[in-house]
Amino acid sequence: MHHIAMLPKFLLSMPNETDVDYVLHTDQPSFLIRVDRNDEDQPVLAKSSIIRWYDAEPTQSGVLDAIFEEMTEFLLEEYDFISDEEEWND
Repeated sequence: MHHIAMLPKFLLSMPNETDVDYVLHTDQPSFLIRVDRNDEDQPVLAKSSIIRWYDAEPTQSGVLDAIFEEMTEFLLEEYDFISDEEEWND
């Protein structure tokens, strides 16, 4: 019998030694992307920030835009939770 581990759709990596965050999109198409930030410190995602594709790039237009939109919402929630937790620990 095979057991399939269910991964979250997005995995966030925030290395301590850098200000650069990375997100792994585990659904198809899976890819690793660097999270850039704008002047307001908000996450910015672009196709040019994708470091590695683990599946074929989507050929349908709008697929990446939808993923980026959902990923941005995820990041905003995570960053908000992290900043709240940091304040709580102070």
